[in-house]
Amino acid sequence: MTRITSKVVLGASLLLSVLATTPAMAMEAPTINGSRALRGRVHLTFDDGPHPSRTPRLLDILKRHDVKATFFMCGNNARAHPRIVRRAYLEGHTIANHSETHTQLTRLGRAGIEREVMRAHEALTSALSGAYEPHHFRPPYGSHNRTVREVLGAHGYINVLWDTDSLDWQLRNRRRITEKVLREVGDGGIILLHDIHEESIMSVPAMIEGLRANGLELVPTIEALTDDSGAPAPRTLPEAEVIPVTAGSRGKVNASSLNIRSGPGVGNPPLGTPLPGGSQVEILIAQGDWLQVKTADGREGFVSARFIDVERVAEPVAAEPAPAAAAAEAPRAPADGAEDRVREANAASRE
Repeated sequence: MTRITSKVVLGASLLLSVLATTPAMAMEAPTINGSRALRGRVHLTFDDGPHPSRTPRLLDILKRHDVKATFFMCGNNARAHPRIVRRAYLEGHTIANHSETHTQLTRLGRAGIEREVMRAHEALTSALSGAYEPHHFRPPYGSHNRTVREVLGAHGYINVLWDTDSLDWQLRNRRRITEKVLREVGDGGIILLHDIHEESIMSVPAMIEGLRANGLELVPTIEALTDDSGAPAPRTLPEAEVIPVTAGSRGKVNASSLNIRSGPGVGNPPLGTPLPGGSQVEILIAQGDWLQVKTADGREGFVSARFIDVERVAEPVAAEPAPAAAAAEAPRAPADGAEDRVREANAASRE
């Protein structure tokens, strides 16, 4: 009996030792994928943007129909188009994180997941001048595991999925996209769309009208699916820094590609192949919404100013003032006895 008791005590001691040296389990982010709790409420969400031309047109549509949505934005796109991020925020939409490069996070280790989440977080926060930090995250492809949820939880994120997939990326037909959503959405539905596809944008007006005709309320936030939180209060942001455009400034193409044209305006023909995203140009003249530029391969033409991020020119470092000139050297005092010898010589000359 004594031997059994000894083994039990030894085993308990080993267990306590292991527990004492094991770090506490990381808190996982909560996951939301739609709620049926409140009848008649649905919410629109858009992934992968911002797109330089389609997201602004979508914002126009949502504003016209008085609808607020959540935009799950990729960090690299937000970094390229910060003005669109700002506009969406100021118009009352929720800005959310969709990773930096739309990588499937479950294929990465913890450090890679952390990098994808936080680089996008920094891009979105920077675009909003630090006035807002996102706290909703949607993993690319909806792919998540315990490690992903732990990283999200460590940074205070909510993991947001969906329960109504429009399959807009696959259908590419506005009528079929709209019909699928209206057929499948239910109370508390989170509707998944993408603001990078043309047909997705074009499906939104009929979708909004159909949802409302079916008695569904398009609530302004994900939280409003399950509580009575209303629309966000009016928002403001610090003024974005404007970098002056002068002859000799340099800029970078912030779109995936950009035509360089023979004159200002889309009616002018392109000159050769489009400039790829990230291309550097020298700005020659600013003409309203158009810039005359010179490309690295020597072409000169016009591009739309909104697709060029002007680079800040480093302020010249002021030269340090030269040290003050040394004061004129004071006359040296005569050596000992010199004054007496001078007086004696003068007296002798007068004699």
